[in-house]
Amino acid sequence: MNVAAPIRLSTAKDAADYLRFFCSSIGPFYIVDDPSYPRWEASAQKRKISELFKPLVVSADDAKPGYWKATGTVLSGSSLFTADFWINGSGASPGTVDLSIDRVIGTDLPVKKSKWIGIVRQTIQ
Repeated sequence: MNVAAPIRLSTAKDAADYLRFFCSSIGPFYIVDDPSYPRWEASAQKRKISELFKPLVVSADDAKPGYWKATGTVLSGSSLFTADFWINGSGASPGTVDLSIDRVIGTDLPVKKSKWIGIVRQTIQ
């Protein structure tokens, strides 16, 4: 899709919004920086979990012109990671995203399970 209709990510906000969309679309990666994130089980101690979060920070990458560098907290399965992303905002392949997992900061967290039904992700009860 990005080849047929190239996207331009000209601001840090555009890059952050696109990254959230991209991660949730390819799943199971979610950018999380809010304890009210809707996928926590009712038993979750949101205040304690929120201490693990780092806000998503996006800035132009001086080392890679046309790229945005983002650093934040990612939920995959029931684990939290800190991660770095490089988002191509323009150029030959706009919209491509590279990911580097920095470190695991929480495991076996109380996250609601979900599954794909067609193109829709639904929470499993």
